[in-house]
Amino acid sequence: MDARAAASEAQGMLSGLARLVSNSRGAVAVEFVLVLPLLGALLFGITKFGTAYTNRLTLTDATRVAVRQLAVGRSSTTSYTDAMNAFKAAAPRLDPAKSVFTASVNDVNCSSDAACNVLLLAATGLQAKINATYPCDISIMGTDYAPNCKVAAQTIERIE
Repeated sequence: MDARAAASEAQGMLSGLARLVSNSRGAVAVEFVLVLPLLGALLFGITKFGTAYTNRLTLTDATRVAVRQLAVGRSSTTSYTDAMNAFKAAAPRLDPAKSVFTASVNDVNCSSDAACNVLLLAATGLQAKINATYPCDISIMGTDYAPNCKVAAQTIERIE
């Protein structure tokens, strides 16, 4: 191969490379394919965090309703059950089996109607407290970014 043929072949390769670089017909499709997973992850992340925040607001409202029921339920024989039922009714989107609900009167936990009733009888003017937690799911595209995530709410009200 002489020098002229080699130069011609090199020039042909360079012109082909120049045509390839200047041709951008598929560039938009390639950029879209590269950006799509990032946009998908961002969208799913916004949705998951929005759901977790909604669950937190729902949990906060449910504890408010439940503590109100407990604080005014001194004359009821089923004060704990009434508070638990008010909590469940105020949070229909939350799975009751996943919720952890604790009630206390003047910082003494009560987990039954009998225990709460005994504490409530002598607690006028003191505080009733409801604590609740609920697990949140922050898994995006198969990766759990917060495996032990829980939303929590606490509400305190004076017993009437």
